Amino acid sequence: RRVISWLILPVNLIYAFSTLTLANGAYETAPPQPFETEVLSKTSGRYGAKFVRVEPWGPVTQVRKLPIGTQTYRKTEPGDTLCLTLYTGALGWRYYDWEWCGPKAPPAAP
Repeated sequence: RRVISWLILPVNLIYAFSTLTLANGAYETAPPQPFETEVLSKTSGRYGAKFVRVEPWGPVTQVRKLPIGTQTYRKTEPGDTLCLTLYTGALGWRYYDWEWCGPKAPPAAP
């Protein structure tokens, strides 16, 4: 009986955190903030995970490593642009989403 009590606690904590996270996104009223950042490099991690390192953007002041999907990874090259959208969240828990904006723009003709 004591073991069952200890198993229920982690399940309840996960449920509570998940509920708060969903509420943070579902009841947000602040407008999203768009940003663009440059891809510095791309790497593959263990078990097929794909990542890109990007320049600082918006409130982020350091280079970040972001996980991306395989299709986006294949078409993204260093120098390309990622479009990021920052959300404030109803509970103040910031989160963001990103998508590939396209290849690096060619230099302007003189």
